[in-house]
Amino acid sequence: MKSLITLFLLLGLVPMTAQSQALGGNEYIAGAALNGALRAPFVAQNWRRPVPRLVLATAVSVAYERFIDANWNRPDHEALSDLRGRFIGCATVELVIALVRTVAP
Repeated sequence: MKSLITLFLLLGLVPMTAQSQALGGNEYIAGAALNGALRAPFVAQNWRRPVPRLVLATAVSVAYERFIDANWNRPDHEALSDLRGRFIGCATVELVIALVRTVAP
């Protein structure tokens, strides 16, 4: 139940501005939301560590770009830029949480 509440809260924070993209093109928020989703209890505990979580997030992001993104075949679409933005969003969440854990008693 907690994971569903977390998922709905994360989805409520995501802006829905573009009709062709679920996240409105904001790949940094998509990466942060993906990181949050991969921390949920339905993910195996070994995959919830930082490095495997980043690897899994990148794999999910690549799969999304290749099989789901409606803009895949368009010449002006930069898939690597989207992947980079999601990775930066995901890594930023990891860094912030690591800093908070080291500073907080």
